[in-house]
Amino acid sequence: MDLNQIIESLSPLERKIIPFIHEKSFDSLCNKSKLDTVSCLRALEFLKLKGIINLELSKKQIVELGKNGIMYKKHGLPERRLLSLLQKNSISFSNAEKEAKLSQNEFKAVLGVLKKKAFIEIKDGKITFVGKKEESNKKSFEEDLIDKLPIEFEKLSHENKLALNGLKERSEIVELIDKQIIIFQVTELGS
Repeated sequence: MDLNQIIESLSPLERKIIPFIHEKSFDSLCNKSKLDTVSCLRALEFLKLKGIINLELSKKQIVELGKNGIMYKKHGLPERRLLSLLQKNSISFSNAEKEAKLSQNEFKAVLGVLKKKAFIEIKDGKITFVGKKEESNKKSFEEDLIDKLPIEFEKLSHENKLALNGLKERSEIVELIDKQIIIFQVTELGS
């Protein structure tokens, strides 16, 4: 097919994205051409068939913050908030939930997490900090992971994968999302 035939055979979708085909990202191409993602991808596939672009499609798993994860990124994980209170002094079991500004479910989960890490002891109706201050002041693997998000699952370190498994068990902190990656490049003919 010669160049004039190719130009005449361009569909309306292809004609909308041709002026922006040198954009670096798929999202930018969709925005500038004012096409939805499905139409934009369809137009790219048509252009690939005509040899105007090279197109690569792949899927990646992305770890993103959930609803609670966004809140915890701003205000700190519930265990961090309770630990901050406990480092000052012991606190009664009945007041701990209110003073740390935790929901009942968060409070229960936090007690389990902190007991598992040997930071607290519950005795005589009081919660007491029994861990080492240096250890408790360090950022946990969970906090480190929350600060890095969003990130590709393959790029997670071993420690971050362990933290991810722990956070997945808790309500709406992290989400694993399958994302389609679209890479396109203009060929010599396309230029």
